[in-house]
Amino acid sequence: MKKVVIIGAGCLGREILWLLEDSAARGAKIKVAGFIDDSAAKQGKTISSAKVLGPLSWLKSKRGQYQAVIAVGSPAQKRQIAQKLKSFGVKLFTVVHQSCVTGKGSSIGEGSVIFPQVVLSVNVKIGRCVLLNPGITLSHDVEIGEFSLLGSGAHLAGQVKVGAECEIGTGASIRPEIRIGARSIVGVGAAVVKDLPAGIVAVGVPARPLKK
Repeated sequence: MKKVVIIGAGCLGREILWLLEDSAARGAKIKVAGFIDDSAAKQGKTISSAKVLGPLSWLKSKRGQYQAVIAVGSPAQKRQIAQKLKSFGVKLFTVVHQSCVTGKGSSIGEGSVIFPQVVLSVNVKIGRCVLLNPGITLSHDVEIGEFSLLGSGAHLAGQVKVGAECEIGTGASIRPEIRIGARSIVGVGAAVVKDLPAGIVAVGVPARPLKK
């Protein structure tokens, strides 16, 4: 039986709690120990059905006792938390809803969270700590860099490459063979038809850079 803690007791944390409890109800050998959150106001409280056990530093003396899922939206903040967890000797836990369709040759990095109705076609590569919200489709040979986040209903055509720490908005569409540089943000409903450099915000149809 794996004991899992959820880092972050906010909205995303409650969603991930639901995913984990659903997996356990379907027979997965996991137990949610509780939330970890640095907010002083949340310490000791029960949120949904799980208790807030303590701040992140609480895990420092718990080496090997728990695995962790990071329920934080910000890619940069998620990377910082992952680095701290590594220094504490806490392994990342990967959450994949049972309705996810995974094609031949596809792989999912540790610590990633995949919500219901996600489709990964053949040879799709998902990096560490990637968040895929419901209803996403990733066509053949798509690569998603570590710590990136994709909003619900995003659709990426074949051979798209997304860099690390990117945010792809809800309902965004990306045409085949597009490259999106690290730490870039694609707006809600945007249609990306040209490569995007690193560190920019792009919105619209077609998507155009808004700012650095």
